[in-house]
Amino acid sequence: MEKYYLTDEFIQEIQQIHTSVRGEQETKNKMIEPLFRRLGYDIDCVDDVRTEVPCGMGIKQEKIDYVLCIAGKPLILVEAKDWKKRLNTVNTNQLFRYFCSSECKLAILTNGIDYWFFSDFEQENITDETPFHKMNLFSVSRSDEELMKSICKVQQCCYDVSKYIVEQKTIRLLQEKQYLAKLISDVCFKDSSAYEAVLYGIESCL
Repeated sequence: MEKYYLTDEFIQEIQQIHTSVRGEQETKNKMIEPLFRRLGYDIDCVDDVRTEVPCGMGIKQEKIDYVLCIAGKPLILVEAKDWKKRLNTVNTNQLFRYFCSSECKLAILTNGIDYWFFSDFEQENITDETPFHKMNLFSVSRSDEELMKSICKVQQCCYDVSKYIVEQKTIRLLQEKQYLAKLISDVCFKDSSAYEAVLYGIESCL
C-alpha cells in the first residue's frame, strides 16, 4: 500500500531527530506539526489550526494544544505531550472537557510517536475513556494509513472524518452484537439455528 501521508522518508526523518528533541514545545515543533503539514493543515493559518485554545466548562487556566479546522470550523482536538512521556488516560482531562463542549468528533492524544484517537462511541458527546485506535509512527499499519486519509485536509476542503467515525461506530456495534450472540450461543445452545435466532433477536433490539 502506498503511503501518501506517512511516507518512509517522513518516518525515518522523525526517527533520526527525535532523540535530540528536548521538551514538549520542541516535540510539537519538530515532530507533531510536520505531520499536520503533511496532512494539509497550515500551522500559521487560524482557519486551519488554532493553538492554545482555552478549555470549555469554565476552566480558563487549561488549554488545548491544537484544534484542527476546515474553513474555520473546529473538527479535531489535539493534546500534545513530550515525546519521552508515555501516553495514558490521565493525560486526557483537558481533551475530554473540551470535547464535551465542542462540535468536534475526534480527539487525539500524542507524544509525536504514539497517537491515540478518541471519539464518542459509547455515549453521544461524551468522550470514551479508552481510545478506539492507537498508532505508533514507527510501526505504521494499513488501518493507520486509512485513518490518516480520513483526517487529511484534501482538495476543496472535502473532509470525511465524520464518515470515518460513523463507519467505525457501525463496525464496533456489529462486532459487539456478534460477540454477545456467540457468547449466549456457547453457554446456552448447542445448534447453529439457535445461534442465528439469538443473533436476529439482538439485531432487532439495536
